[in-house]
Amino acid sequence: MLTSFAMTPSAETVAALFGAARSRGMGWRPSSWFQPKRKILIVRSFGDDGAREVITASWGFVPAWHDGELEPLSQVGIRRVETNGLFRDALRHGRCLIPMSAPAVPGALPDALGSAPVVAAAALASIRLVDGHERVSVALLTAEAAAGTGERHGLPALLDTAGRAAWLDPHASTAGALAGLRAAVSH
Repeated sequence: MLTSFAMTPSAETVAALFGAARSRGMGWRPSSWFQPKRKILIVRSFGDDGAREVITASWGFVPAWHDGELEPLSQVGIRRVETNGLFRDALRHGRCLIPMSAPAVPGALPDALGSAPVVAAAALASIRLVDGHERVSVALLTAEAAAGTGERHGLPALLDTAGRAAWLDPHASTAGALAGLRAAVSH
């Protein structure tokens, strides 16, 4: 279970690394300690041409129809996403990436990572309008935990360059995106 991660490059650097046409990372600051309920950066597609943008989001998925009954989900297993209607709209319209310098090791504090490479984990975003403002929240996707570990969640579903493109493709069907994700994380 990932409970924190580091993200030390600037929003502009992340935008350049992911080929984003625009960056709206306002109010976000690099840190070696991001945990659920904090503002994080995400990369998502916008428009029919699949252009990318970097924006801020809250780490903790809240469905668009949320009425206060559910606790925000910071992470969710791929298998649950495939079978739970809670994620139906997010799978169609909210596939995104969470860039991170390094996932934290459970039980250890992340170090300041200055020049660590940036990886990307698959995620799902939900967009709600609150007082006329767009509120974006995300859940990190995880691969299934290894049998016998007793863990509810596995490791983040990290994607290589090809996997990122397939996950963010606005023309990919839900089934195709999930199949691509499963194939990417099984390597």
